[in-house]
Amino acid sequence: MNHFLKPPIKVGLLAPLSGIVGLYGTEISRAAKIAADIVNEEGGVLGRPLEIIIADDGSIPQTAVPAAQNLIKDQKCHALIGNLLSNSRISVAYQVAEPLKIPYLNFSFYEGSISSPYFFHFAALPNQQIDKMIPYMLELKGPKMFLAGSDYEWPHGSIDAAKKALEKCGGEVVGEEYYPLGEADIKSLLNEVAK
Repeated sequence: MNHFLKPPIKVGLLAPLSGIVGLYGTEISRAAKIAADIVNEEGGVLGRPLEIIIADDGSIPQTAVPAAQNLIKDQKCHALIGNLLSNSRISVAYQVAEPLKIPYLNFSFYEGSISSPYFFHFAALPNQQIDKMIPYMLELKGPKMFLAGSDYEWPHGSIDAAKKALEKCGGEVVGEEYYPLGEADIKSLLNEVAK
């Protein structure tokens, strides 16, 4: 970055370095740094280096929102990237990015529920994955499906998309369950599905 004469464009990355999806935080951080290095090797952005500043979002909105506020107000970031979990993403979009008029870039699949001029999405929505997966699963395993997930935005949006796709294929939902985030009892879920 030494060859740049202009100050860096700071981008805050909200990575889950702790909490329920903490195992993904390191790889998300490394990927962001690799991407910034590639951009900087190609001359940066408008002749300025790209600098990634990483904050732990804690995998929950209660820690993601203050982390995002810190990146903008204290670290002076020009934009945000994040969050892996939808509940944190929704909170950061509406409580930080929109009120502060900060671009917020999303790298992860999500359910499609955010409508904000400051939110930019670059990954798949449920219908883009599920509309193709359900017909395949129906052909592979049959028309009856039991749908389960954690009780937050992404599973609800995904299961809604799955039900619509299954209905189009003539399939049938035989059960639907939601569990507190990170607390699914897999054994009892499998017993329920086996009924």
